[in-house]
Amino acid sequence: MVKNILNKKLLVSMFAFSVSLSAGVYDNTYTLSKDVNKTISKPSDKFMNGDFEEIIRFKMLDFSNGMNNKAVDNIIKKIKSYDKSNKKLNVTVIGHTQETTDDANEVTIDSKTYANKIQNLFRNSYDTNESKEDSKNFALSVQKRMLDNNISKNIITVEYRGDKDLGFSDATTEGIERSNRVMVTIYVSFDTKVDNDKDAVFDYKDDCLDTPIGVRVDQKGCAVDSDLDGVANYKDKCPNTPQEVDVTENGCPFDSDNDGVYDHADICPDTPTGTKVDMRGCALKSTLKILFKVGSDKI
Repeated sequence: MVKNILNKKLLVSMFAFSVSLSAGVYDNTYTLSKDVNKTISKPSDKFMNGDFEEIIRFKMLDFSNGMNNKAVDNIIKKIKSYDKSNKKLNVTVIGHTQETTDDANEVTIDSKTYANKIQNLFRNSYDTNESKEDSKNFALSVQKRMLDNNISKNIITVEYRGDKDLGFSDATTEGIERSNRVMVTIYVSFDTKVDNDKDAVFDYKDDCLDTPIGVRVDQKGCAVDSDLDGVANYKDKCPNTPQEVDVTENGCPFDSDNDGVYDHADICPDTPTGTKVDMRGCALKSTLKILFKVGSDKI
């Protein structure tokens, strides 16, 4: 059981939301400090700057008065829901505490005068060492609960932050208490070895997951469209359409009057059906010679 700091009722709530496709994590700066900011345990493979299929952040676990096992068990249940998915998980467990009181102002207040000794009897004191120890214990208690429920230690990163990241204002007693908390986040990594459409672009970076087998694709896994008309080469019957020309579903430009000359090049777009036209789409001109019998109107 972790240290009871303020002897208040525990208010623990848990809520999860997920996000797709993120790079880098909000926790990554936690490993930079040399003082309170400590990493207790970390998976052997570093993941802080990876790409993730899903990130699940849980609402804080309030540690004002210890740990609520039910709330932690809900997080554990969420972690276990991925057991059959064969997806790689990393879980961060980070302890935080309220603001410490061992600053320059406290040195003045803690003078040895009789009046200040009396005053100090009614004043909370919380130094950096206590903060470090409590935030560490907060995080370790959550980790232990996870380990007791068969969550692998290899996927858990445990850190403690002390009072370096206050979650709430210290202007009120409630705010001070609620800064004693643990933040838990699940990072679901892409399976980098899956390529369901066999196009040599792994699914985690494939924008077109259903490309037919054998079709040439670009770096994003989408079928190549050389003339940029929105119709991929493998089903484009007019692969050299000029840019910005509207095309049909087979990749060919429209021919509204069906004269064999596409609209974008047709100078005479309303030629009657069946009329022979030239390359510009206009009706051909011809000379008709008519012969009559001499002295007769008969042809």
